[in-house]
Amino acid sequence: MKEKEEEEEEMKFAVSSLSLAGINSLIDFSRQLEAASPDPIAGHSFRENAV
Repeated sequence: MKEKEEEEEEMKFAVSSLSLAGINSLIDFSRQLEAASPDPIAGHSFRENAV
């Protein structure tokens, strides 16, 4: 029984690690987009608006 619980914990860790990697890559992608095209309407970046 204990072995099955350990397997579940490992799976949860793997899934959360994958999710974190996905989130980080999305953040990097949005930063690259922002660098390539600043907001033409407001005249300043999205990150400044968010803060």
